[in-house]
Amino acid sequence: MVERLRDELADVGTVRRLNGFAQQAKEGAQGAALLADGLAGGQYRDLVDRLGLRHARGTVLDHLLFVSPDRAKQRLGLVAHA
Repeated sequence: MVERLRDELADVGTVRRLNGFAQQAKEGAQGAALLADGLAGGQYRDLVDRLGLRHARGTVLDHLLFVSPDRAKQRLGLVAHA
């Protein structure tokens, strides 16, 4: 997966594993911070543009294959149980 990302994003920058630029935050939180920076027009704006994040729509629940989106929402407590 890393090799594919390196190939696909070579025009944007170097793909590397986060080694932790914060003492307490997890990689996911750090990645979210990078994307937030890019969405705000900061250093990572080229990555955000390349990923098309400004045009993204829907949620991860839209792409479930084994559980219906309605059932997943119920299990996650996002809607009242039927």
